[in-house]
Amino acid sequence: MRSSEQRLSSHHKHWQPWPIVSTTLWVIASYMVATRTYSIRRVWLLRTEGWEEVSVDPNLALGSGNNNEGPISAPYVIVEFGDYQCPFCRKAESEKMHLLSSTRGMVRIVFRQHPLETIHDRALAAAIASEAAAEQGRFSPMHHRLMASPLDPDSLLRSAKEAGLDLARASISASNSAHRRVIDDLVAARALHVSGTPTFFLLSPNKEVRRFDNLSHLSLFVKNSLGIHAAQSRTLDDSAGGCGPSNNKCGQ
Repeated sequence: MRSSEQRLSSHHKHWQPWPIVSTTLWVIASYMVATRTYSIRRVWLLRTEGWEEVSVDPNLALGSGNNNEGPISAPYVIVEFGDYQCPFCRKAESEKMHLLSSTRGMVRIVFRQHPLETIHDRALAAAIASEAAAEQGRFSPMHHRLMASPLDPDSLLRSAKEAGLDLARASISASNSAHRRVIDDLVAARALHVSGTPTFFLLSPNKEVRRFDNLSHLSLFVKNSLGIHAAQSRTLDDSAGGCGPSNNKCGQ
């Protein structure tokens, strides 16, 4: 009989690590190829189509969904993270209204707050004022006035009056619940890797989520999805681009 030492020695002679090593290397190489392929596809989509698919919970992008324009039952939902002092957000307003009217009830637009305080000193106050108006069911009239306002304190007060707000109630909510909702939007923006404005997410009927940094590309994609002829799709070159830490043109 062979001793236990002899059997162990024989086992070591026949055991080869190469199958395990080669399998591990194959797995690593496959992962690297898949990652590289995804990165190339992502860059290609962003450059040619202006969008990318993102694996996120639609509810994270949507949030409460309260600050909306368009029918609540619309199959396509556009979520915009915007800043009232961002010139690109302001220029995109007319294109958004055109998109709503041309899609005839098939699109809803939800606005979420993303004030860029480091470059826009009036954006946070405007965002809070917008949320205070939303508490009174006056989001839309306040939103459109803020997008056309210089956002100084006198202008904010004038916008609130013109939007029909109860000023005393708005003042209380601005210091409490409205401010908290702005913070909630900022937390969601960070989770979604939003760093600039405007940033758009399109929630499709099949629950797919796409991210757009350009409203013209988004508008064209939605209209093509709905079968609306491309000739009816108006492009707005001024809405291209956006505000962020790397864009010095966004300072006001």
